[in-house]
Amino acid sequence: MPLLDLDAILEKKASWIKRQFATAGHSEQVVRRPALKDGSSLTYMGEDHRLRVLVDGGCVPKIKLSGGEIVAQVPDGDPATLRDALEAWYRKMARKVITDRVARYSNGREVGRVLIKDQKTRWGSCSSRGNLSFNWRLVMAPPAVLDYLVVHELTHLEHPDHSKRFWAKISKRCPGYEEREAWLKEHGRGLALT
Repeated sequence: MPLLDLDAILEKKASWIKRQFATAGHSEQVVRRPALKDGSSLTYMGEDHRLRVLVDGGCVPKIKLSGGEIVAQVPDGDPATLRDALEAWYRKMARKVITDRVARYSNGREVGRVLIKDQKTRWGSCSSRGNLSFNWRLVMAPPAVLDYLVVHELTHLEHPDHSKRFWAKISKRCPGYEEREAWLKEHGRGLALT
């Protein structure tokens, strides 16, 4: 494309481009979390918890939920050490919580493996072999949202598409699913450690 044509297009669309940049910048500010440190707020199962960091030289990183706090015992004050320990804990909790919910909502239906992944663009998926994959960040969402995602992926075992029959089954198994889906669209980007 000739440079003159490009200049004309940019000039014609300048106000739209400025609005898009403004919206993108605003969106980034909304979801960006401050650096992880003692006193930070973290979300687990839809509830905010204060992070308490205990530096204990030479210890193996350990995270626990205690008295409404997420207590992180780490060997040093390196933010990467803390972040890695927290992510490992969230993944472990996601495996436990999601596996329990898959068992609860599968109604005896055979399920392949339940995998906890670090998906960038998906919350969950169902493979043709019946394996269910879930994003570990879902354990930060409210339980009702997490339950909806589990039911959604389990329903794909019967209906591997998003047909009317699929949505009818979702509606029957998870009344009000639209609100949970809307919550995820609105707040999903905020389900992050940093």
